[in-house]
Amino acid sequence: TAFDPKSVAVLAFANLSADKDNEYFSDGLSENILDKLARVPGLHVMARTSSFSYKGKNVPVQQIAAELHVGTVIEGSVQRAGNKLRVVAQLINATDGMHLWSETYDKELTTADIFAIQDEIALKIAGRLSPNNAAAVAVGERPTANLEAYDLYLRAHDLILKNLNDNYEQVTKLLDAATRLDSAFALAWGWSGWVGARVYITGGPGVELLVEPARRAISEAVRLQPDQPVAHLARALLLQAEGVQLEEMSHEIDLAEGGRAPTADTLVARGQVLLLKAQFEATAEIQRRVIELDPQNLATVNSLGLAQIFLGRYPEAIATLDRSMQMGGTSLSAVNQIHALMRMGGDAAKVKTIYQSLPVDRWTPLSRDYLALYLQAFSLNEEALKLLQSTEPAEFLGQWGYFIRAASIARVRETMGDAEGALRDYRDALPRAEAYRSDHPESWRIYATLARIYRGLGKKDEALAAARKCLTLVPPEKNPYFTTRAGLRVLVNAQAQFGQIDEALAIVRDQIAKGFWRRNDLLLNPEFSALQKDPRFRALAEKAPL
Repeated sequence: TAFDPKSVAVLAFANLSADKDNEYFSDGLSENILDKLARVPGLHVMARTSSFSYKGKNVPVQQIAAELHVGTVIEGSVQRAGNKLRVVAQLINATDGMHLWSETYDKELTTADIFAIQDEIALKIAGRLSPNNAAAVAVGERPTANLEAYDLYLRAHDLILKNLNDNYEQVTKLLDAATRLDSAFALAWGWSGWVGARVYITGGPGVELLVEPARRAISEAVRLQPDQPVAHLARALLLQAEGVQLEEMSHEIDLAEGGRAPTADTLVARGQVLLLKAQFEATAEIQRRVIELDPQNLATVNSLGLAQIFLGRYPEAIATLDRSMQMGGTSLSAVNQIHALMRMGGDAAKVKTIYQSLPVDRWTPLSRDYLALYLQAFSLNEEALKLLQSTEPAEFLGQWGYFIRAASIARVRETMGDAEGALRDYRDALPRAEAYRSDHPESWRIYATLARIYRGLGKKDEALAAARKCLTLVPPEKNPYFTTRAGLRVLVNAQAQFGQIDEALAIVRDQIAKGFWRRNDLLLNPEFSALQKDPRFRALAEKAPL
């Protein structure tokens, strides 16, 4: 099949240096060429995740082109030897394998020459494929003149892309060292802010400590370079975590794009804004566009599957998430798939197969909590209890909540009818939750958690006040997605627990009418456990759309 020659994949240039550890350098050079070409109007450039997924694999160019739907492929090699640098680049017609252009560059190993090579390769290729727009290649951009600082940045960037969570401390040290060598290195400052924001939003013990350093790094990057794309995306991530400043988040994404064509990264960020606004059709459409630019990106496939779940397209979602599992799978892939099965009324055996398909160490604490919730929905309570008991006891913060292991275990014990055990665990969780509230009095996450704990302890006034405080901090009109998934569920369960059934049912009717709460979510999800005992609620839920 012939594809548009203006659709391009920049493959990772081969590292031909004697030192095999120099791969980070060749990858960085390839990615910078990719970034320059992505700015050229009229070119459709595959994102790095997909283009680099073929690194080290002996895959024919025609096969790569077919899988990525591109008409041209750029490949090459990089060789460092002492203070010398050799770069070979070639442009290939992916339909017939013919070389359209090829050139070898022999230069000194200086930042000026490294950036000059990248500029020239991008200009030559843009001139071949989109001659009228070749001037859009950003020529002369020099993020730093310090070769050592640039080398440290490339090493950090390589570790970020391999596995940020595992490499966080090393990445931070490398970026800090780079900015100490060149305090005006805006790109390194931007990535430093992005790293802190990304780890914070991913969640884990103590991640709130990363917020202020991330903000300082972002501010420094923007001070040095007001249109620094990574810094603006990092700021958008922090705004996303706060949950209420969606218009400000959109503005930061606009600044990251700077009037240029959207990249996969900026589209992903826009998809998050639409998701938080509960505009699920638009979210799914954005994710489809991202997949065109980055078809091998696991996170994007997961996001599309999640949007399809909220649209009620469960078979589509399961097929999408099946693909994500075949691409390597994460605990998020599996949790979303089980969520889809719960919504459509799937069987427990399929659920077991999915969650047992990933090794235990692949399940993050947050994913384990959501998985336990869905296992309860399928009456797999013993499995849910074992899963949570095998999780580290530390509290963990995530984008969608603040989780305390004892409180999650108490929820499972309630489902199992172990009232005494549940009460004991809720009591164990309470001091930790109240201590966190003292330190973070404006955190919506802790009020959602406290509402659950107070409800479990029978503390009516405290439970209802905490639930309402949570919704005050993230009002429904500011973030409909959050309130459908967390805030309102906490409130209606507390209302039902303490006899305010009419108030709870009014919220349920409103959420069903808006298409947010669906039949099996209401009937099976333990987050509605107190309401599920009421016949009026069950009659209402059974008439809700699947």
